Amino acid sequence: MSDAFIPVATLAQLDAGEAIDVVAGGIEIALVRDEDGGVHALEDVCSHEEIPLSDGDVEGCTIECWKHGSQFDLVSGRPL
Repeated sequence: MSDAFIPVATLAQLDAGEAIDVVAGGIEIALVRDEDGGVHALEDVCSHEEIPLSDGDVEGCTIECWKHGSQFDLVSGRPL
C-alpha cells in the first residue's frame, strides 16, 4: 500500500454535518465533515450489511446507518 496522497474532494464539496462517498485506491470511503468542521474518512459500509454509511446521518462526531440505526465514531471508525 502506498502512502501517496490521493485527492478525492475539496472542502467546498463537503458541508458541515454531511457525508459523501468517494473512491481512493479502489476503496469506497465515506468522507464526513462533522458539525464542528472536522473531516474524517472511514470505509463506506455498515458492519451489519452492505449499506453505505455515506447515506447516513451525521450528528456530532458520529455517523448513523440509516437502515439499522447503528452509530459509528468518526475518529476511530468503530461502532458505538
